[in-house]
Amino acid sequence: MKSRAEDSEGSGATAARRARICFFSVVGVRPGRPDFEALVPLSSYDDTVFFMPFDNLEDFVTSMALLNPGTNLTTDVTATVFDGNGNQLATSVISLAPGNQTAFAIPDRFPSTRNCVGSIMFRGSTTRLSALGFRFNAGGAFATIPILNWAGMFQ
Repeated sequence: MKSRAEDSEGSGATAARRARICFFSVVGVRPGRPDFEALVPLSSYDDTVFFMPFDNLEDFVTSMALLNPGTNLTTDVTATVFDGNGNQLATSVISLAPGNQTAFAIPDRFPSTRNCVGSIMFRGSTTRLSALGFRFNAGGAFATIPILNWAGMFQ
């Protein structure tokens, strides 16, 4: 898994217990940079609608990973980007085959988010989707960003 297109690498693992699946990722920065590494949990496997905040101001870049933990259905993830005032900036569909993942820097996939703060609403077409966010600075250090989807948020 790549967390920031050219700067970071990670690996993932899964564990099953009582028909529940949990995911985590070990994320580290490539050699030649200071040593940063973190073990971070992905969201629940059934987080099919959620918001992901982003902050791409100054020398910061928000990145994220999406995973389809399903075994038999492709999920089409609709991403709707909003600026800090709630104005829609972009929309896109990301298709994920069963068991596949994608990772990207938010401003690379959505150029309108460069030098901007806001949020992205993700909505999967199936009942299986998991995600994780990152915020990188120019030195390569990063923090994880939880997705937002508390009970009742979308009712």
